[in-house]
Amino acid sequence: MALLLKIAPADFMSASRDKREISAAREVGFQVLTMCKGEKKDKGRREEIDGFAVARYGTRPLGSSSVMRIPNKILSVLQWAHHARKLRPDAISGHDLPGLGIGYLSSLFRRKKPLLIYDAHEFEIGRNVKRNRIVKFLVLHLERFLIKRCAFSIMVNDSIADRVMEVHKLKKRPLVVRNVSPYLDLDPQTIVARRKNFLKRLGVSKETFLLMYHGGLMQNRGIETLIHVVAAIENTAAIILGNGKAEYVDHLHDMCEKQGVRDRVLFLDTVLFSILSEYVGAADVGMVLIDKTSESYYLSLPNKFFENVQALTPMVASAFPEMKRLIDLYEIGLTVDPESQEDVLSAVRQMQDDVELYQRFKNNLVQAKEDLCWENEKAVLIGAYRGVYTELRACKGRG
Repeated sequence: MALLLKIAPADFMSASRDKREISAAREVGFQVLTMCKGEKKDKGRREEIDGFAVARYGTRPLGSSSVMRIPNKILSVLQWAHHARKLRPDAISGHDLPGLGIGYLSSLFRRKKPLLIYDAHEFEIGRNVKRNRIVKFLVLHLERFLIKRCAFSIMVNDSIADRVMEVHKLKKRPLVVRNVSPYLDLDPQTIVARRKNFLKRLGVSKETFLLMYHGGLMQNRGIETLIHVVAAIENTAAIILGNGKAEYVDHLHDMCEKQGVRDRVLFLDTVLFSILSEYVGAADVGMVLIDKTSESYYLSLPNKFFENVQALTPMVASAFPEMKRLIDLYEIGLTVDPESQEDVLSAVRQMQDDVELYQRFKNNLVQAKEDLCWENEKAVLIGAYRGVYTELRACKGRG
């Protein structure tokens, strides 16, 4: 059986995209092992997470001092490449550019090199991170060098695939595999009970229009705009579901206090994916207001978009290419300029006041839910992995 090594230099617990990808690989016959982040002294500690075999490795061999940040990264890459080489995989999937780079280093000077796969979780060269000109140059050329040595690469939507193909002058277009949720069977009674619980905890009437943000709590995700909306529109309340750095979460609480909506905004910790739909489904509108702070954000099509679809919750979303395309195609919400509070307020008021429009969005979500699910999305990925698996078996047969 061919071994696929997934290199994901992060904690694997919430890696939903990685889990879906390697599930497709297992479906065609691969044995899969994931290298992921562990404790300092870990050198391959094995465990099972959600039915997936993982091996944990340390990432700070020189300690946690900030002075050692760069040396730690360099040494960690070399150590991970050494560990990956010893596993002798037949194929390696990089969770991101560093993961792919580790995989490539591990393959150097091997007689039978593993096939490389690049699973880019976002538009790498346009990420929302601070990079000087030198770092940008290095990232651009490293990605160009590595992607041309892959059996295939995977991008999260068409816009990013087109940009990557353009920037790197690729002859072969990357596969497009969106961050689509699996089809979820909803329990209406559970969702109604969850909504009643939200209303009770907020101390508001059952007619209150519930808005929800779910995901990581961080800047440029429209959370402050959501709080402004609740402050500006009567008979609304918000659920903010997710975790973030304490300093930023405190800032949001302070903002609610200053806006006078502390009693109409409910903060909840992240919940397991298995029950997420009952939370998202209990809201009237899902708010997906990503700011245009980077090209990667502008081209994004986030998990939460599809989680709202699966929960049958209409959306107010940023009018960015990928989200707008699907919202307009299925008529499942409204798109806005996320940097215009007036635009967002107008959309929420329209959702709240136009009952006929809102019901049309709800009805249309039924078809969107059928179409936009992992069970449909995975076909292209299974086809690509089946091709790689067949190639590897043929090579072993000749050997």
